[in-house]
Amino acid sequence: MNEAQMKEKFLNDLKTGNKKFDHYVNNMGKLDVNLAQDVTCEECSCNRFKMFCYLKKIPEISSPTGKPVIIPVQAFSCCECDHVNEDFKVQQGV
Repeated sequence: MNEAQMKEKFLNDLKTGNKKFDHYVNNMGKLDVNLAQDVTCEECSCNRFKMFCYLKKIPEISSPTGKPVIIPVQAFSCCECDHVNEDFKVQQGV
């Protein structure tokens, strides 16, 4: 299953109340953070990031209101060098 299919399944499960999805969400608080791996900057290996927003403009033809809309999309950049990892970038055409 590719990433787009996984996202579609995730959103569908969210809408339909899939029992596996409900179990996953209900047990999220039971995750052991000590077992998680640090995410590091692809450029300098720093493991600290700061949040910022991309601003995206949705044209009136695609907007549900029929008017252009500007929406913020949160992302993260490295605290040391300001690099944005590929995984954090806004994907085009998604």
